Amino acid sequence: MTERRIIFECRIGSHLYGTSSPASDEDFAGAFLPASSDVFGLARGPDEWSLGQKHSTGARNAAGDVDRRIYALPRFLGLMLEGQSGVVELLFAPAAMVVTRSPQWAEILAARGRIVSRRSIVPFTRFA
Repeated sequence: MTERRIIFECRIGSHLYGTSSPASDEDFAGAFLPASSDVFGLARGPDEWSLGQKHSTGARNAAGDVDRRIYALPRFLGLMLEGQSGVVELLFAPAAMVVTRSPQWAEILAARGRIVSRRSIVPFTRFA
């Protein structure tokens, strides 16, 4: 059985946009390959992993807190095709923000011209 493995992870949020401060938490997003049992087995695997480390008190995250949301690749690609801004932006993240990349991710980047379309702008305009 092939185990699930992260193929891409990127720093997002204020760090990605260059607006972080010493009080900023860290946020990451990425994609993982599902295990073969998730794809071919009877049991359905997770659509995403929420991996976080909360060290501060209170509802809001603070310095030292880490949020990580890693999507199963089929879910990740589905969100991209929907034009979800939080996922589409990862196709254009600077290399300095990427903490994990794989050959599979390189293939996705090579195909980004076919993934992102004019329809991708609709969620952006609705958000704005």
